[in-house]
Amino acid sequence: MTPLQAPYGLWDSPLTVDHVVENAANVFAQPIFVDPVTSKLYLSDGRPSEGGRVVLVDAESGKDVIKGPQWNIGTSVHEYGGGGLTVRDGVFYFSQRSDNRVYRYEEGDETPVPVTPESDVWRFADFDVHPTKPHLLVSVLEDHTQPTSAKVVNSLCIIDTSTSAVTPLVLGADFYAQPRFSPDGRKILWQQWFHPDMSWTGSEVYIADFDTTSLSLSNVTYIAGERRKVSVVYPTWASGNTIIFLSDSSGYYQPFKYVFAPDAKPAAVLREPTSFDINGNSPAWTFGWSFYTVLDDHKHALFTGTKEGRAVFFLVDIESGEKLQLDVPYITADYMRLIPSGGPTSKVVFVGDLSNDASATVQLSITPSSPLSSSEYEVKKLSSRPTVFSRGELPRDLISLPQPMTLTSPEGQPIHVVYWPPTNPAYSGGLDGEKPPCVVSAHGGPTALAPQRLDLEIQFYTTRGWAWLEVNYRGSSGYGRQYMDALNGQWGVADAEDCIAAARLLSDRVDTKRMVIRGPSAGGYTVLSALSSSSDPAFFAAGTSRYGIADVQLLMSNDMHKFEMWYIDFLIRPEGQYESKPEKDALFTARSPISHLDKIVCPLLILQGDADTAIPPSQAQVMYDGIKANGGIVEKKVYEGEGHGFRRAESIRDSMERELNFYERMLKLKQ
Repeated sequence: MTPLQAPYGLWDSPLTVDHVVENAANVFAQPIFVDPVTSKLYLSDGRPSEGGRVVLVDAESGKDVIKGPQWNIGTSVHEYGGGGLTVRDGVFYFSQRSDNRVYRYEEGDETPVPVTPESDVWRFADFDVHPTKPHLLVSVLEDHTQPTSAKVVNSLCIIDTSTSAVTPLVLGADFYAQPRFSPDGRKILWQQWFHPDMSWTGSEVYIADFDTTSLSLSNVTYIAGERRKVSVVYPTWASGNTIIFLSDSSGYYQPFKYVFAPDAKPAAVLREPTSFDINGNSPAWTFGWSFYTVLDDHKHALFTGTKEGRAVFFLVDIESGEKLQLDVPYITADYMRLIPSGGPTSKVVFVGDLSNDASATVQLSITPSSPLSSSEYEVKKLSSRPTVFSRGELPRDLISLPQPMTLTSPEGQPIHVVYWPPTNPAYSGGLDGEKPPCVVSAHGGPTALAPQRLDLEIQFYTTRGWAWLEVNYRGSSGYGRQYMDALNGQWGVADAEDCIAAARLLSDRVDTKRMVIRGPSAGGYTVLSALSSSSDPAFFAAGTSRYGIADVQLLMSNDMHKFEMWYIDFLIRPEGQYESKPEKDALFTARSPISHLDKIVCPLLILQGDADTAIPPSQAQVMYDGIKANGGIVEKKVYEGEGHGFRRAESIRDSMERELNFYERMLKLKQ
């Protein structure tokens, strides 16, 4: 069949909105869980067609574990949640999104039973079950008794599931995460941090002795980390006398160990450190992440790093520091867990992605040896989340493959990007001499990374003759601490300028007069900044802000939620500058897109959820009203019941159709 020639952006595509909606829950990895006693594997499944609820699935049978449409696993601790379930010896404990209570469920029970009191103000997350007293859970507790963000109290607590009693355990820090009992249950470790830090800018790891009778701690010991300077994350027990954690003290996250002994100090695990992060592709915005695991012999561990935006896998001898890179094809490795086997071969599972295939649950079987080069391993896909491609309904040659690049800005600074070219085997290209229109995408966070996985929303555009450019602007994770810190004090400036510069630098591939910019959350703020206060507000032909920040001052004065209460200040205000309130207010006003309405000439689409507590709907409204009053082109859609991100099928479908239609009209692709 002779390929057709038609204008870029107007190619007929068999990839429909319904295909994207079907796969929408899999754009981001869904957690997996392993029962450490029974070694059973469980998957979580987001279901847009069922109101966006999250259910637990038995990996072996494929059946829902907890029956009933009313159950929705999730928590709103830190507003972003995560870490909403744990399982041990066939007993599940989970947070129910509708009422924030913790429930107990054992397979065979008729229905889950609540194990925390009724409360309108308590939220729980990141559980661990005591190994010898399984009725005891340690949990992060977020107490909203006082409604203002500054008075929300975060702590660690013990939940006695036999009595529904909640006992305070650790107080004093602003945030806690990763509480984990030692194998014998006599000790506990955790991570904590204080405002104005986020966990990835400065945090600490502690351990303490735990008394199961008094439910109290003693011999509390600081291990590592430093406020504002060193981030230490994901502490875990390698054995009864050794803990492992990741620290960015060298400028890149590296594994460290702490062995219990008199005058013990943390030590680097690797004999030869890497010049890239041994960590996942995003900081801990939510609970429950894991990017490494200790193997069955407690002497070796599997670590993943992020190099040039893709996952790399290392088998490591914890004692000697020797490492061996494994040939594993997956470009992401999320929620890494050990399936205990007790034998010489360890089984590790994780959620992995490829650039041309669906998200999958992957098992890596490893038999360590000395030297490590003689170790044996096998990669096996256990299950995958089906797409129209994996089912064979559409050919794989329709998939546009990512092209990672590092560009150089006019100032000589690196800008990391990923480019997807227009791809559709039915077409040979656009009209003679034509270059394709391009979507420039700014990820959220802003401390995050745009992955190179198969994303059907991107393919929805590329199969229609669009190019797609993801910009991992300054501040993105995955490129070391220095690149991430480069956004501090420059948010709303550096990120917007990087998006414009990256788009210009691709002028040999795309039509720079037909470039649109879009982004969610922090990416929405980048969009609005690029269109209002950047060096070239008229550069883009259209833009879409998905629940982005329009007025920094309004957001801060309207009681910003506690988790990010100081983060915006950290990102916008250079450290040590503008200490007086008038100076700070002036800076926040200057960095607010709403303050630069007179410069906005680009048509703008605003998409927002009415139940968003991270970026409230008032932000969308003030931007819409301001542009409308100024005579600009602006459209807005608010989705009922949606929070920070759209979960429901009808919202996802409408937002996608609305956005593409907006671009087609603004770029006059369709007459």
